[in-house]
Amino acid sequence: MSSALDYEQIAHLYDSYLRFTDDLPFFLQECEKIDGSVLELMCGTGRISIPLLEAGVSLTCVDASPAMLAQLHQKLVARGLRAHVMQASVTSLKLESTFDLAILPFQSFHELHTEAEQRKALNEIAKSLKPNGRFICTLHNPRVRLQSIIHGSSHYGPFPRVDGVGSVSLSVDLNYEPETGIVRGWQTICELDSTDRMLVEHRLPIQFSLIEFDVFQELVQSADFSIEEVFGNYDFSPFVPETSPYIIVCTRKLNT
Repeated sequence: MSSALDYEQIAHLYDSYLRFTDDLPFFLQECEKIDGSVLELMCGTGRISIPLLEAGVSLTCVDASPAMLAQLHQKLVARGLRAHVMQASVTSLKLESTFDLAILPFQSFHELHTEAEQRKALNEIAKSLKPNGRFICTLHNPRVRLQSIIHGSSHYGPFPRVDGVGSVSLSVDLNYEPETGIVRGWQTICELDSTDRMLVEHRLPIQFSLIEFDVFQELVQSADFSIEEVFGNYDFSPFVPETSPYIIVCTRKLNT
């Protein structure tokens, strides 16, 4: 499985420029509904993991990137938190236990570029769940996401570094390939000093898929999930194809 980005190069900077928190109340509320274990897939540096653990969630964290998991481990040690952390691809989990809930935050399912990878991942997730277990997958709404892509380059920052040394800026250039459903481009992350002078530039290729809801619906149903709810944003608002920024699909494993 090829990742959307080479996280090994920028893991130490990731938390400095990724400041998204809108989904935290959503996942906290969903995890509070169950009295059991939660599996967080493609967890990265623990943006979601740490708040869930601090709220008392019994959590297993899985990611394919050693560098991102190293950042997560540092946070766990610094906060005195404990979690089962595992390096694995979502397409080959090989977990020793099953879970009441699996979550795949931050639209990371799009890092699976082919239908074969997507089906394999969903089958692995189904095997990781207890009978009647739930799976929540977050997706971009292609109609809305494409609007930002056609507008050209996006620039963000500078953001203060979490280690207190200078700042970080981010630029993203993307192009959509309708024939493949793949978005390709470049992400440029610049390390800046205290005067915003560039010290190091990381220019990395990026690619991800865009998946229409009807396609994803067929994929999850073929993996023996039933769809229970679909939201268009993290405030639990209904999914509106023309305007919703996200497709948040809440499913349940069928007892087959």
